[in-house]
Amino acid sequence: MKCVILAAGISSRLYPLTLSTPKCLLKVGEYTILERTIRNVLLHKISRFVIVTGFQAEMIMDFVRMAFPSLDAEFIPNPHFRDTNNAYSLALANQTLAGEGMLLLDGDIVFHHRILSELLSAPYENCLAVRRTTDSDEEEVRVAVDEEWRILQVGKGVSKELTLGESIGIEKFSVGGTKKLFEVLSRRVFEERRENEFYEASFQELVNTGTPVFAVDTRHLPCIEIDTLEDLCEAREMVANKLDEV
Repeated sequence: MKCVILAAGISSRLYPLTLSTPKCLLKVGEYTILERTIRNVLLHKISRFVIVTGFQAEMIMDFVRMAFPSLDAEFIPNPHFRDTNNAYSLALANQTLAGEGMLLLDGDIVFHHRILSELLSAPYENCLAVRRTTDSDEEEVRVAVDEEWRILQVGKGVSKELTLGESIGIEKFSVGGTKKLFEVLSRRVFEERRENEFYEASFQELVNTGTPVFAVDTRHLPCIEIDTLEDLCEAREMVANKLDEV
């Protein structure tokens, strides 16, 4: 299994902090967001990484090589990062994931390392980490499930009435699930020219065509996606309170 981290965006909502620094290299406590993510993944014996870069790609590569000099990491540039979305960035990793399972993470999450334990030990080949909640806004990727927690709908357009909770941007796919996902992604992004989609649209197509994908409830463990200065302050407070070390 390889870990794919998507870290290509420009993060304009965090200006001026991200005018010259990629969001994943902002510090939360002692470590940058990216360093925290890599450390958490390494705790779970996954040692091969694919990092998709865009904005300030060289800065990210230099940082990883300095902080983790022996890390098995492949960097894939998204030259169109200003005009595309995360589905495009993920689709670029197609070839390097051939014959591999995948742990997929957005590059802007501060999370408790045990979330990975919950996901990796779940009895499902393909699953998403979901924070169960009835309080989600229009920005969140919502998830609806059946009685066995098999995902029926995933995306920002899922109605609140059907929503179990929100996907937090951490996913696990088996070798077969990864292969099917990239077949869908490649067609949608490169053939149908849907460069500005979120990758959850491809998750939804997998679900619609019969690939089982399940939700794993991680609401008991701290996690925050950092989009705004308020999010960054909350993440720093979370780390200061040692909530990610329990």
